[in-house]
Amino acid sequence: SDGSFVNYHGDAGIILNIEADHLDYWGDLKQIQQGFLRFIANFKRQESLVWNYDDLLLRELNLKGTSFGFSDQADCFAFNIRESATGILFDIDYQGELFPNVCLNLMGRHNILNALSVFALCKRFKKLPCFSPTNSIPDNPSLAFAIIS
Repeated sequence: SDGSFVNYHGDAGIILNIEADHLDYWGDLKQIQQGFLRFIANFKRQESLVWNYDDLLLRELNLKGTSFGFSDQADCFAFNIRESATGILFDIDYQGELFPNVCLNLMGRHNILNALSVFALCKRFKKLPCFSPTNSIPDNPSLAFAIIS
């Protein structure tokens, strides 16, 4: 990264993690964290941030917004994770509201985190167009891109 993401001015954002990437530009992890804080400061509302509670470097920043992850300390967390013939089934707890038997047609815990982040953002804005009444994430190419990118 050349740090250009700090120039983004949006309504909302999702941060999956902070890693020791591009240290040639940033120098160290503290500078990367500062870059993310500058990025977040550009949001119209700080509460529109969705961030990964399981990432220690993000948790150190004491962020506002909605946290997600596998920890039951997150605002939105996945639990009761199990595999099916077509992907992964799990339950979601969003601030005490339960969404059982969510079906994700992808494998891997990282994909659960990606889906949770989108779910949390949708809930934050009180819109869940990406989830059917059965809580299955449909085979929608544009949705799949949003979840896995």
